[in-house]
Amino acid sequence: SAIDLAAAAAAEAAAKAQGAPAVHVARSSVCLLLCAALAGGGLHEEALDAAWGAAAEVQVAWRQLLSSIVVENVDGAVPNALPVSAATRLEALLQGNVAAAPSWLSQAVEASVQAKHSVALQLEFAVGPSAEVERFMLEGALLAQHLLVAGHPVRDRAEAALEEWQHRCPNAGSAPQDSTLGGGIVDGDLAAE
Repeated sequence: SAIDLAAAAAAEAAAKAQGAPAVHVARSSVCLLLCAALAGGGLHEEALDAAWGAAAEVQVAWRQLLSSIVVENVDGAVPNALPVSAATRLEALLQGNVAAAPSWLSQAVEASVQAKHSVALQLEFAVGPSAEVERFMLEGALLAQHLLVAGHPVRDRAEAALEEWQHRCPNAGSAPQDSTLGGGIVDGDLAAE
């Protein structure tokens, strides 16, 4: 039947896309929705697991995306003798110096910010204020500040979440707030390869 053919085609397409970065971004978004639902139901331990899942999925997406970017020299030659760091690849991507930036790039940034803040909020609920909570809050806010335009709803919410957290934890904010990319998209993603 047509339904069986459609289901088979969908299953085949899903199998082919299994490792595609966009699929990992979508999985991250599903984990974020699950985290919100679980936290809303008072299941904070499970919500933390979902938040970690979101962070892991988006991390895979960034690694795959950044490893696929070829950075050209000023003269247009592809550097094949020298390794190019993930940070250089990210810079090229964000500056529009790659052939085709994926259409889902802004969704990946949004998922990164939201995953970091979800982990931070659920960790704070589980163990109280800590350096790890502060790190995730700051990383999420810095990513939003640097990678999303002013007025973007995820950026606005990230900045508000950081401010709210600093009010809840008056001793927070001792970590430096520079204008670099902080801890990377997700820990280790911007380290040299």
